[in-house]
Amino acid sequence: SGSIPPELGNLQLSTYWQDVSLNLSNNQLSGKIPAELGNLVLTTYSATASLNLSNNQLSGKIPTELGNLRLNNTQSEKISLNLSNNHLSGAVPSSLASALIDSLNLSYNRFKFDGMELIAQELPWAKYSHQKIIAVHLSNNSLSVSAGGTLSNNKYHWHKVGEPGAYNFAGDSVFYPFESGNYYVRVTNKIATNLTLSSDTVTYTAPTLSNAVSINDALTKNLLSVYPNPATDVMYVRTGSNASFSLLDQSGKTLLTKNINKTGNIKLSQFSAGEYYLKNNNTNEIIKVIILN
Repeated sequence: SGSIPPELGNLQLSTYWQDVSLNLSNNQLSGKIPAELGNLVLTTYSATASLNLSNNQLSGKIPTELGNLRLNNTQSEKISLNLSNNHLSGAVPSSLASALIDSLNLSYNRFKFDGMELIAQELPWAKYSHQKIIAVHLSNNSLSVSAGGTLSNNKYHWHKVGEPGAYNFAGDSVFYPFESGNYYVRVTNKIATNLTLSSDTVTYTAPTLSNAVSINDALTKNLLSVYPNPATDVMYVRTGSNASFSLLDQSGKTLLTKNINKTGNIKLSQFSAGEYYLKNNNTNEIIKVIILN
């Protein structure tokens, strides 16, 4: 138990025919991984070398210095680094992708997509699946998560408990639910394809419809439903079909056009307070909407 002594980085481990390994796995080690472990010199003449810190309680970031692991080997250059089943988090250092690492296991930690895209590209055989559940943040009328990585590479699959299918959004970590219920999200990344981040479940209460048309009526009768109205940051739109909608000012000038397939939302933060009109371009139905500061 306890922390890993940084002095272990002074070791020079050597074998001839057998694997050479510093194996501290399956203990109760805690704290951070000492950067000094990157100074290890592993020597083997016909086998492989490894550093195994798996199945402990190590936390914090992976030190960049682990990319300096050295191997003296007359036959091949193979280093195995196993950091799985710990509490590690943060960005995965790019030095691991440029090191002489032949096997890398980062599974069952608390990593997101930060740095994982580079690992997936440079070390496609690396193991990095099954990370800790991420938190959903509830703010006003929106849900959001932080999944790390390049936002445009992420796809957010929002699910409502008890309903099949998902609301899928590429490059947008904020979700505006249309109905009250329990929601969770799964996030994928088009580069780090072996990892799917899953969230906890959060209870969401949708704003009350301010117009007379109910959601069910809007879907059944193909009517346009807008709520809340007046609105501030976002306005929800529901209709029974796939249609193009335009937001018009008092003079009839088109300020925004958006395609909505049965359910969607329009962000309003870019518009000044006042009266506007939302038009269904397919049916010419128009509803007056009010934007507040």
